[in-house]
Amino acid sequence: MSDGLARLSERERQVLRLLSQGHDAKSAARSLDVSVHAVNERLREARRKLGVTSSREAARLFAAAGHDLPKYSVAKKMEVGSEDACGVDGVGPDREAASGSRSFSPWSLGAFMILLFVAAIGGWTMIDGEGATSHSLPASPRVTATSPAQGAAIAPGPFELSVTFDRPMQAGSYSFVQVAPESYPDCGSSRPAQSRDGRTFTLRCAAVSGRSYEVWLNSPPYMNFKSVEGVPAGPYQLRFRAGRR
Repeated sequence: MSDGLARLSERERQVLRLLSQGHDAKSAARSLDVSVHAVNERLREARRKLGVTSSREAARLFAAAGHDLPKYSVAKKMEVGSEDACGVDGVGPDREAASGSRSFSPWSLGAFMILLFVAAIGGWTMIDGEGATSHSLPASPRVTATSPAQGAAIAPGPFELSVTFDRPMQAGSYSFVQVAPESYPDCGSSRPAQSRDGRTFTLRCAAVSGRSYEVWLNSPPYMNFKSVEGVPAGPYQLRFRAGRR
């Protein structure tokens, strides 16, 4: 089975990833800006390589192996605001990403979201020198706007990729994360500009005609979009596409 997973093409992985997230062939085709026939062909090849007869079973195996979440390959230690092969990731001065490759299962993301939920609604009890005192941690920052908008079609060529949060965020700390090279826009060596109110980060990028894009704003282990209190924003998946000339 592991051999079959290793033989999957990136296009087949894209389709299986969408199915594991609840899409059907039609919605996957819309998301990838391809025909339903093309999606079905990729699923047929994926089923053959995995030795199963059901596309849903293929997607289940793909997800169970941890392939439904973004993969990261860190080739060097990252400094503040550095760009690596995974997109753009700003790391605070007291944190560095270790070299090597890392894979993450759905459990890591689920556990992280549960912790954020508990912290947001329940608070945590801290013990100080005078006894027990209850302190509620701030809720995690929320994305209030993106450019392009979720699911938007944009003109090919230069554009601004931006995200706005519901509160001021830490300066110089950000994570624009890629799933696959072909689904991440060309942002060159630019670094995000942060607005004066600290809520918006903007990258200058370029889109290729007819291509679909997927960018994660925070995704484990890259969780550097943080409020000024140090609370990371939850993972946010942004999808958009470039129209054809």
